[in-house]
Amino acid sequence: TSTVRDKDGKSRPLPELIDVAKKAGYDAIEPWVSEIDAFLETGGTTKEIRKRVEDAGLKVADVIGFAEWIVEDEGRRKKGLEQAKRDMEWAAEIG
Repeated sequence: TSTVRDKDGKSRPLPELIDVAKKAGYDAIEPWVSEIDAFLETGGTTKEIRKRVEDAGLKVADVIGFAEWIVEDEGRRKKGLEQAKRDMEWAAEIG
């Protein structure tokens, strides 16, 4: 999805990214965790994302995220592992 950012380099809303992937003829989409998070912050749900992806005839190939869990600092590692777990839950929920 990073290849279709707007002219300022900002990501587009996830529903728009799904539509772009469908119109471009792709079979799958690779949303960033930040795009999922932004959609959820507006009141959307992971179930809604999954339905939109399925309705577009797409699959979710993977979810791109960079949780900071391979670090020496115990506090940062714990926070990163919590983020990674959340990200993986989202990935499972959206397919």
